[in-house]
Order: sequence, then structure tokens, then C-alpha cells
Amino acid sequence: MGLTSGSSYCGEGYNFDIIENIKNENLIYDLNGNITMLTRYQNEIGLIDSLTYIYRNKNASNMLDIVNDAIASEMASPST
Repeated sequence: MGLTSGSSYCGEGYNFDIIENIKNENLIYDLNGNITMLTRYQNEIGLIDSLTYIYRNKNASNMLDIVNDAIASEMASPST
């Protein structure tokens, strides 16, 4: 794990294969060790998750408050 800025760490991405279903995940952590962002990619599909984790007290605690998924939001939006 390497320091990416004064306030977060970037987790090492990893690949795994579940019945030939290749995925790649990337994680970003805050200095408390909390996940702040998770992105998941799947072969032949692309980005399948783009999660942002928000913690209580303006991210000053370890208590998870909200998880936003940008991909789910895009899929739920009606196309024009």
C-alpha cells in the first residue's frame, strides 16, 4: 500500500477468477483504515461498481453513514 496524498492510501488492486469471471478491484483508504472508494471492473463489461463511502462526522469517525454507487445511479436514470 502506498501513500497517495496527505489524507488517503491507495489499496493494491487485485484480480480474481470465479468460474472464468475475471474482475479487478481498486480500493482507496483514509488514514483511519476506512475504505473511501472502491471500483470494480469485469472483463467484457467494464466498470460495474463505483462506490464512495461516507463516514459520520464529516468522515472523522469509523462509523459508516452512506455508500453511493455511481454506476447504479447511471443505470437507474431514464435515458433520453
